[in-house]
Amino acid sequence: MMRYLIPLTVFVCFLISESVAGIVFQKETITATVTACDTLEIRGVYFFVNSDTSIMSTVIYYPLPVDSVLDYPHYIMVTDLSNKRNVEYMKKKEGVTWKQVIPPRSTDSVLVVYRQKTRKAKGRYILTTTRNWKRPLERADFTVIIPSDITLTYWSLQSDSVSMRNGTITYHSFQKNFFPDRDMLLEWECEKKRKGMRKYRNEEQ
Repeated sequence: MMRYLIPLTVFVCFLISESVAGIVFQKETITATVTACDTLEIRGVYFFVNSDTSIMSTVIYYPLPVDSVLDYPHYIMVTDLSNKRNVEYMKKKEGVTWKQVIPPRSTDSVLVVYRQKTRKAKGRYILTTTRNWKRPLERADFTVIIPSDITLTYWSLQSDSVSMRNGTITYHSFQKNFFPDRDMLLEWECEKKRKGMRKYRNEEQ
């Protein structure tokens, strides 16, 4: 019986530590939804390419924004979309880890969903650890969804489109060759008197 060599590396992640030879963090699709004035949900799909002829196994460390404003997420789910199964993970102080096995010359996609409380109407999604892979993402797509009775007042990315549908306002930002040097930040207001599609500010303004 033919056996695959499994090179096991220590703490490699899109998000922290250093890259693994043969594995490329190719792209990500992120949706940030303000589900209530004090709650933010992040839904991310991440694509990893194994260009090697051997199966690759590594431990992924996924950092979570935990600080004086953002609590540790009260809900976390990790799903291996390629194999259609939930993934067991271990909680760390400011993140989670799991084992990722990628077949030879293939692409694996992983869905991570988490929800966390915020003590202020602010949110943060960690982007900077992408730089540990030492190469830009081919593509990164970002979506922010806000209920129509909440106003987005700040987004650190520049939106490419805005739409309103079914009581929500949706902002999109599409990035190519993405190599971020700062995290994604959001701020919003919950007074109903300020609802609607008022132009938010970003770091370029």
